Amino acid sequence: MLTFLYGRPGSGKTTYIIEKIRESVDLGKRTYLLVPEQQLFTTEAMLSSLPPSSALYFETVSFSRLCEIAFSTVGGLTEGSMSSG
Repeated sequence: MLTFLYGRPGSGKTTYIIEKIRESVDLGKRTYLLVPEQQLFTTEAMLSSLPPSSALYFETVSFSRLCEIAFSTVGGLTEGSMSSG
């Protein structure tokens, strides 16, 4: 499921994100938090309150890393392309 989260500063976005990540980890769901390249380090530092075991199910990824994950999962450029139809 893809969720977009937006709001004013101080409206609880970070708290909401951490809570949802904790819920997903507790359920054993694979979860990705997609952030721009320049925010990757600060976001990982912000999420340091998560338990170390959360790394088994949760990953903060940049756009390029998400592409790498998708290509390695579905075959990337080695797979045949869709027909023009």
